[in-house]
Amino acid sequence: MTKATMNRTSILAAGVIALALLSPALAGSAAASSGTETEIKVSSAIQPGNADTQKILADLRANSMSAEEILGVDTVDEVNIVSLESFSGADLQRLEETLGNTEDGMAEVQTAVTRNQALEVALDDTEVMIGDLVAATRSETGGVTLYIDKPSL
Repeated sequence: MTKATMNRTSILAAGVIALALLSPALAGSAAASSGTETEIKVSSAIQPGNADTQKILADLRANSMSAEEILGVDTVDEVNIVSLESFSGADLQRLEETLGNTEDGMAEVQTAVTRNQALEVALDDTEVMIGDLVAATRSETGGVTLYIDKPSL
């Protein structure tokens, strides 16, 4: 693990602790009324290898969220942050094509995330800059993956 990755992971872990202490409302009314705190798990998968590029592309094709879907997220238990910075060559071209076929572009996704309180709180104590956000996907279990750091062609 690189020093930058370890620093991001440490900051992300601190964000998880802060979220658990500061925002039990994100867990929904049932958890808030019982007095229990719910932690948003924020994880980071930095610099995916070549084996991961196909998985990332498949996730973006199948599960890409529109701005409207992002705005509709009212609770989130897990936020994954995945860097796209290692995409290059043919993989980068496929990434460009995949992102070009998503319902909404980067600007709409960025605006929706900043307007979604649950996601904005999840990102508050991370090093993720909203301008680095490229796309978002939602898993079947309700977790959200935010893709950042798309390289240029």
